[in-house]
Amino acid sequence: MRKKLFILFCMFTMLLCALTVTAGANSLPRPYMRIEIDHLDQPADWIALLTADEPEELQPDIPEALSAALPEGWHVWECADRRNEEVAHLQNSASFHGSDVPETFRVAVVLADGTVTVTNAITRTRSMQTFTVHADAGMVTTVPTMAGLLLQFLCTCSITLLIEAIVLRLFGFSLRENWKAFLLVNLATQILMTLTFGRELIDGSGYAAYLLAFLVELAIFIIEAAAFAFLLRGQPRRRRIVCTLWANVASFVLGVWMAIPIYSRIAEIM
Repeated sequence: MRKKLFILFCMFTMLLCALTVTAGANSLPRPYMRIEIDHLDQPADWIALLTADEPEELQPDIPEALSAALPEGWHVWECADRRNEEVAHLQNSASFHGSDVPETFRVAVVLADGTVTVTNAITRTRSMQTFTVHADAGMVTTVPTMAGLLLQFLCTCSITLLIEAIVLRLFGFSLRENWKAFLLVNLATQILMTLTFGRELIDGSGYAAYLLAFLVELAIFIIEAAAFAFLLRGQPRRRRIVCTLWANVASFVLGVWMAIPIYSRIAEIM
């Protein structure tokens, strides 16, 4: 029974490898910025992204109040009309997409009574990022990059531990005897993966992130194979190395496949 399960697992993993190559090529991180407005005493009619670089084309339908309130040297990159948005929390938020989303920007909020609030300038540090505008203070803030990396680490590490624990059992290893070595080695390698592949995704490096992920995963396999060859108990050394190989293939495939959905969700809340 265990042998059949092992064969099925190997076939399933190879199928996922093929799917990952196809899906990964079409789902690379795209620049994305979400603006949320706090401390409003009335609805926002317009939410605009301002840039210091003069755009090639002027934005149409810019409200007069916004045009009059533009700081010197700043231009409207894009202006989101929120007047027809019926859901309150959506009316006070806007999303901006595109490879040319400005790195350094200000946010302008035009309220229903014509009042305009223009924030301080802030610089994006991630490819996908959420900013909060504190309308009462005219300030825009965001969550630090390290907090995003920590949340990403918690998500990917928990998935990796689950996948590799299943592989460990399929190869006949006892989790009770090996949990300490299994946990410590995986924590160390997941920290390495987060600070390399995770950081590249945050920087929006596209295909370079996936190339780096492959190289880092290869390094992680060598590290884990060497560690588990001596630390795992209950099976011959050759079986420990083969187990490490399949565990890394499975976690790598599913990890790359799920990287974009996980990071997109993190970006929405951070």
